[in-house]
Amino acid sequence: MKSKYLLVGLIFLYVLNGTKEVLGKEILSKSNFRINLKGAYTNLLASSKTSTKENYWDDLNRLRLNFGIDITKTLKAKIIYDIENRIGNFTKTNDFQLLKNRPSNTYLDLNQNVIDKEHFFLKHSLYRAYLSYTNSLFILHIGRQRIPWGVTRVWSPLDYFNPVDPIVIEKTERVGVDAINVEIPIGILSEIDFVYSLYDDFDSSSIMASRIKTNLKQYDLSIIFGKFKKDKIIGSGISGNLFKGGFRGEWTYTFAQSENDYYEIVLSGDYTFQNSFFILIEYYFNDQGKDDEDDYQWDKLVNGDILNLSRNYLYLGIGYDLTPLIRIENNSVYNIDDHSASIEPLFKYSFLANMEWVVGINFFVGKKQIEYKSSYGIPLRKQSEYGDKSNVYWTQLQYYF
Repeated sequence: MKSKYLLVGLIFLYVLNGTKEVLGKEILSKSNFRINLKGAYTNLLASSKTSTKENYWDDLNRLRLNFGIDITKTLKAKIIYDIENRIGNFTKTNDFQLLKNRPSNTYLDLNQNVIDKEHFFLKHSLYRAYLSYTNSLFILHIGRQRIPWGVTRVWSPLDYFNPVDPIVIEKTERVGVDAINVEIPIGILSEIDFVYSLYDDFDSSSIMASRIKTNLKQYDLSIIFGKFKKDKIIGSGISGNLFKGGFRGEWTYTFAQSENDYYEIVLSGDYTFQNSFFILIEYYFNDQGKDDEDDYQWDKLVNGDILNLSRNYLYLGIGYDLTPLIRIENNSVYNIDDHSASIEPLFKYSFLANMEWVVGINFFVGKKQIEYKSSYGIPLRKQSEYGDKSNVYWTQLQYYF
């Protein structure tokens, strides 16, 4: 087993050493065929407690290689390959087993576990893998890709393909979707998109959707409609500038098959002052959520079917450059209904133009879990959305090449 760990380590070091010379440059060129390589190394060290209040530490290391391949003038490929390992006692917890075994929200399984031991876990995967064909009439993308239809910054009902939990540490990590995506330009600033994505089967788990996007008086406008798995959704988005600041908004209405119909609204505004101070405020109304903590759908949250439990949320993000290399930020998510919150202060230091070190703490405040019995003697629990979560202390180093 030690020899296997040594082999993995040698491969990891060899890849890193080999990429030092290319630094995001062209590594192969022959006629119209070209291969460009860039990438990133991420180290994320975190300490917290599990859902059962066990102390843990987790050291995540990820090497990401991004290959851009020009096959012909009109046909290109994008392949992003990840090799990721975790060291620490988090890998032996039930929380990690639940995370590891959660069903993928994609049709193809492009992940493979290489080593799965009590204190060491290693996997590799294709983060992105798609072909792109371009001509004068349309652009076609086929494969594992990101389809960014959302316009707001924190919550995004329109970004159905790549939803993200606003309190996670790595907010830019998006799994992607296995899809056929056709983009048809209908002017300089307008286009129509058609997307088909297959999940488990054609009838109940596929996505067939369309987006119309245009620009009107310096505002980007979009309308989406389609079948998203079992439900049908319509919605729209707007983004632009208002009083020298950024303004964004989204709304969707879901004709749900297994529950009552519901709608979502997001309003967002941001402004950057001359001294670099930045502020972002975003409000999210989630009609699918519940007013009463007793009605929270914890099972759906754990399974990844929903991202939020309640109805009304407010986000406040601020940032300020202390020096050209040092920046401080704070991201806060407030559940207006149950008065719980996530507060995330950050310290960022840029060693180089392509290297950044971040130190952060995720504080959680609100009502803790209370065990009680109903009038029928049934054990129940009552807690706020964020109040019973344990604080997370973490540091991250990222190097881009």
